[in-house]
Amino acid sequence: MVANYGVNVLTSDLIERAIECSKAKGIYFHKKGMKKTDYRMWKDWAENNKIKVYNQSDYKKRYL
Repeated sequence: MVANYGVNVLTSDLIERAIECSKAKGIYFHKKGMKKTDYRMWKDWAENNKIKVYNQSDYKKRYL
């Protein structure tokens, strides 16, 4: 998870290392919290690198 104020310092290396260390199967972007240009750039990067991009609809709501 990256806070909105951290998006501008993200690098592809940082994301790749985070995915590797966490053994994540993909990434999720909270689009409402990002600039559209940043979202499109990182989404395109992920797809070009064959990294699964999850959408909110991919997650099931949990009732606690």
